[in-house]
Amino acid sequence: MTPRQQPRRVPQNLEEIFAAQIQALRSPYRYYRVAADRFLAYLQTDFPHVRNLSELRRDPHLLGWIRGLCQEDPPLSNYTRRIYVTGLRRLLRDLAPEVILSSDNVVDDIDHVCRADTSVHLACKRVGNMDFIRCTLGEILQGKAERRGTKGITVFSPFGLGILDLVVAHFVYERAQAKGKGVVIKAFMHDAWGAGGDKDQGIALS
Repeated sequence: MTPRQQPRRVPQNLEEIFAAQIQALRSPYRYYRVAADRFLAYLQTDFPHVRNLSELRRDPHLLGWIRGLCQEDPPLSNYTRRIYVTGLRRLLRDLAPEVILSSDNVVDDIDHVCRADTSVHLACKRVGNMDFIRCTLGEILQGKAERRGTKGITVFSPFGLGILDLVVAHFVYERAQAKGKGVVIKAFMHDAWGAGGDKDQGIALS
Protein backbone atom coordinates (compact mmCIF):
# COMPACT_ATOMS: atom_id res chain seq x y z
CA MET A 1 0.00 0.00 0.00
CA THR A 2 1.50 3.30 -1.02
CA PRO A 3 1.38 6.28 1.33
CA ARG A 4 -1.29 8.81 0.55
CA GLN A 5 0.12 11.82 -1.27
CA GLN A 6 -0.33 15.20 0.30
CA PRO A 7 -2.30 17.67 -1.83
CA ARG A 8 -0.05 20.06 -3.70
CA ARG A 9 -0.06 23.63 -2.50
CA VAL A 10 -0.85 25.91 -5.41
CA PRO A 11 1.12 29.17 -5.71
CA GLN A 12 -1.31 31.95 -4.90
CA ASN A 13 0.31 35.34 -5.45
CA LEU A 14 2.72 36.65 -8.05
CA GLU A 15 5.78 36.20 -5.83
CA GLU A 16 5.01 32.52 -5.32
CA ILE A 17 4.13 31.97 -8.98
CA PHE A 18 7.41 33.53 -10.17
CA ALA A 19 9.40 31.53 -7.61
CA ALA A 20 7.76 28.27 -8.71
CA GLN A 21 8.34 29.13 -12.36
CA ILE A 22 12.01 29.88 -11.86
CA GLN A 23 12.47 26.61 -9.96
CA ALA A 24 10.65 24.66 -12.69
CA LEU A 25 12.77 26.20 -15.44
CA ARG A 26 15.95 24.96 -13.74
CA SER A 27 17.79 27.60 -15.72
CA PRO A 28 21.18 28.99 -14.72
CA TYR A 29 20.26 32.40 -16.14
CA ARG A 30 20.14 34.92 -13.31
CA TYR A 31 18.11 37.43 -15.28
CA TYR A 32 14.88 35.47 -14.67
CA ARG A 33 15.19 36.23 -10.96
CA VAL A 34 16.29 39.82 -11.59
CA ALA A 35 13.46 40.44 -14.04
CA ALA A 36 10.91 39.04 -11.59
CA ASP A 37 12.30 41.11 -8.70
CA ARG A 38 12.30 44.32 -10.72
CA PHE A 39 8.75 43.76 -11.96
CA LEU A 40 7.46 42.96 -8.47
CA ALA A 41 9.19 46.06 -7.07
CA TYR A 42 7.54 48.16 -9.80
CA LEU A 43 4.11 46.76 -8.93
CA GLN A 44 4.68 47.32 -5.21
CA THR A 45 5.47 50.98 -5.88
CA ASP A 46 2.93 51.88 -8.56
CA PHE A 47 0.19 49.26 -8.11
CA PRO A 48 0.45 47.88 -4.56
CA HIS A 49 -3.05 46.35 -4.77
CA VAL A 50 -2.00 43.98 -7.58
CA ARG A 51 -0.97 40.75 -5.90
CA ASN A 52 -2.51 37.95 -7.93
CA LEU A 53 -2.18 36.84 -11.54
CA SER A 54 -5.89 37.43 -12.19
CA GLU A 55 -5.42 41.13 -11.35
CA LEU A 56 -2.55 41.64 -13.79
CA ARG A 57 -3.32 43.54 -16.99
CA ARG A 58 -1.31 44.23 -20.13
CA ASP A 59 -1.98 47.93 -19.75
CA PRO A 60 -1.07 49.60 -17.47
CA HIS A 61 0.90 46.97 -15.54
CA LEU A 62 3.09 45.26 -18.17
CA LEU A 63 3.37 48.14 -20.62
CA GLY A 64 3.99 50.56 -17.75
CA TRP A 65 6.91 48.46 -16.54
CA ILE A 66 8.40 48.31 -20.04
CA ARG A 67 8.07 52.08 -20.41
CA GLY A 68 9.79 52.46 -17.06
CA LEU A 69 12.75 50.40 -18.27
CA CYS A 70 13.17 52.84 -21.15
CA GLN A 71 13.09 55.85 -18.82
CA GLU A 72 15.60 54.74 -16.19
CA ASP A 73 18.44 57.07 -15.29
CA PRO A 74 21.19 56.12 -15.89
CA PRO A 75 19.67 54.41 -18.92
CA LEU A 76 19.75 50.66 -19.34
CA SER A 77 21.38 49.26 -22.45
CA ASN A 78 19.19 47.83 -25.18
CA TYR A 79 20.56 44.38 -24.38
CA THR A 80 19.66 44.66 -20.68
CA ARG A 81 16.14 45.85 -21.43
CA ARG A 82 15.70 43.02 -23.92
CA ILE A 83 16.73 40.25 -21.52
CA TYR A 84 14.52 41.67 -18.74
CA VAL A 85 11.48 41.76 -21.03
CA THR A 86 12.30 38.31 -22.42
CA GLY A 87 12.74 36.89 -18.91
CA LEU A 88 9.43 38.26 -17.65
CA ARG A 89 7.64 37.09 -20.79
CA ARG A 90 8.93 33.56 -20.23
CA LEU A 91 7.80 33.58 -16.62
CA LEU A 92 4.32 34.77 -17.56
CA ARG A 93 4.00 32.61 -20.67
CA ASP A 94 4.27 29.31 -18.82
CA LEU A 95 2.41 28.09 -15.77
CA ALA A 96 4.22 26.24 -13.01
CA PRO A 97 3.57 22.46 -12.84
CA GLU A 98 1.78 22.95 -9.50
CA VAL A 99 -0.73 25.26 -11.18
CA ILE A 100 -1.32 22.85 -14.08
CA LEU A 101 -1.73 19.84 -11.80
CA SER A 102 -4.30 21.63 -9.65
CA SER A 103 -6.38 22.80 -12.64
CA ASP A 104 -8.87 21.31 -15.06
CA ASN A 105 -6.80 20.89 -18.23
CA VAL A 106 -8.03 21.03 -21.83
CA VAL A 107 -5.53 20.82 -24.69
CA ASP A 108 -5.52 20.93 -28.48
CA ASP A 109 -3.43 17.80 -29.04
CA ILE A 110 -2.25 15.66 -26.12
CA ASP A 111 0.86 14.25 -27.81
CA HIS A 112 1.85 17.62 -29.22
CA VAL A 113 1.50 19.58 -25.98
CA CYS A 114 3.50 17.03 -23.97
CA ARG A 115 6.83 18.00 -25.54
CA ALA A 116 9.28 20.90 -25.77
CA ASP A 117 9.02 21.62 -22.02
CA THR A 118 5.62 23.29 -22.23
CA SER A 119 3.79 23.85 -18.95
CA VAL A 120 1.82 20.65 -19.52
CA HIS A 121 4.99 18.74 -20.43
CA LEU A 122 6.73 19.84 -17.22
CA ALA A 123 3.71 18.73 -15.22
CA CYS A 124 3.72 15.41 -17.07
CA LYS A 125 7.38 14.84 -16.22
CA ARG A 126 6.66 15.75 -12.61
CA VAL A 127 4.00 13.04 -12.10
CA GLY A 128 4.98 10.59 -14.84
CA ASN A 129 1.58 10.48 -16.57
CA MET A 130 -0.99 12.56 -18.45
CA ASP A 131 -3.99 11.71 -16.27
CA PHE A 132 -4.41 15.36 -15.25
CA ILE A 133 -5.50 16.25 -18.83
CA ARG A 134 -9.29 16.00 -18.92
CA CYS A 135 -9.88 16.18 -22.67
CA THR A 136 -9.05 17.85 -25.98
CA LEU A 137 -10.78 20.80 -27.61
CA GLY A 138 -12.00 18.47 -30.36
CA GLU A 139 -13.70 16.22 -27.81
CA ILE A 140 -15.51 19.23 -26.35
CA LEU A 141 -16.70 20.40 -29.77
CA GLN A 142 -17.91 16.87 -30.60
CA GLY A 143 -19.72 16.53 -27.28
CA LYS A 144 -17.52 13.60 -26.21
CA ALA A 145 -15.97 15.22 -23.13
CA GLU A 146 -17.55 15.07 -19.70
CA ARG A 147 -18.63 18.41 -18.34
CA ARG A 148 -16.36 19.90 -15.73
CA GLY A 149 -17.60 20.97 -12.33
CA THR A 150 -18.51 24.51 -11.40
CA LYS A 151 -15.48 24.98 -9.14
CA GLY A 152 -11.82 25.48 -9.96
CA ILE A 153 -10.02 26.87 -12.98
CA THR A 154 -9.86 25.43 -16.48
CA VAL A 155 -6.57 25.91 -18.33
CA PHE A 156 -6.64 25.57 -22.12
CA SER A 157 -3.23 24.87 -23.63
CA PRO A 158 -3.42 25.53 -27.42
CA PHE A 159 0.09 24.34 -28.21
CA GLY A 160 0.16 23.61 -31.94
CA LEU A 161 -3.27 25.11 -32.70
CA GLY A 162 -2.81 26.30 -36.28
CA ILE A 163 -5.47 29.00 -36.12
CA LEU A 164 -3.23 30.98 -33.73
CA ASP A 165 -0.57 31.22 -36.45
CA LEU A 166 -3.23 32.38 -38.93
CA VAL A 167 -4.43 35.10 -36.56
CA VAL A 168 -0.88 36.40 -36.02
CA ALA A 169 -0.15 36.23 -39.76
CA HIS A 170 -3.31 38.20 -40.55
CA PHE A 171 -2.40 40.81 -37.94
CA VAL A 172 1.10 41.24 -39.42
CA TYR A 173 -0.34 41.39 -42.94
CA GLU A 174 -2.81 44.16 -42.02
CA ARG A 175 -0.15 46.17 -40.20
CA ALA A 176 2.20 45.84 -43.19
CA GLN A 177 -0.49 47.00 -45.60
CA ALA A 178 -1.39 49.96 -43.40
CA LYS A 179 2.27 51.08 -43.27
CA GLY A 180 3.04 50.33 -46.90
CA LYS A 181 5.58 47.65 -45.99
CA GLY A 182 6.44 44.46 -47.83
CA VAL A 183 6.77 43.39 -51.43
CA VAL A 184 3.80 42.06 -53.39
CA ILE A 185 4.53 38.81 -55.24
CA LYS A 186 2.06 37.63 -57.85
CA ALA A 187 2.16 34.02 -56.74
CA PHE A 188 4.21 31.98 -54.29
CA MET A 189 3.40 28.68 -56.02
CA HIS A 190 3.14 29.70 -59.66
CA ASP A 191 4.03 26.22 -60.94
CA ALA A 192 1.04 24.72 -59.15
CA TRP A 193 -1.38 27.59 -59.89
CA GLY A 194 -0.42 27.90 -63.53
CA ALA A 195 -1.48 31.05 -65.35
CA GLY A 196 -3.68 32.29 -62.49
CA GLY A 197 -0.81 34.18 -60.87
CA ASP A 198 -2.15 37.62 -61.80
CA LYS A 199 -5.25 37.22 -59.63
CA ASP A 200 -3.78 35.05 -56.85
CA GLN A 201 -1.41 37.34 -55.07
CA GLY A 202 0.63 37.02 -51.91
CA ILE A 203 2.74 39.45 -49.98
CA ALA A 204 6.28 38.86 -48.74
CA LEU A 205 7.08 40.86 -45.60
CA SER A 206 10.49 42.08 -44.61
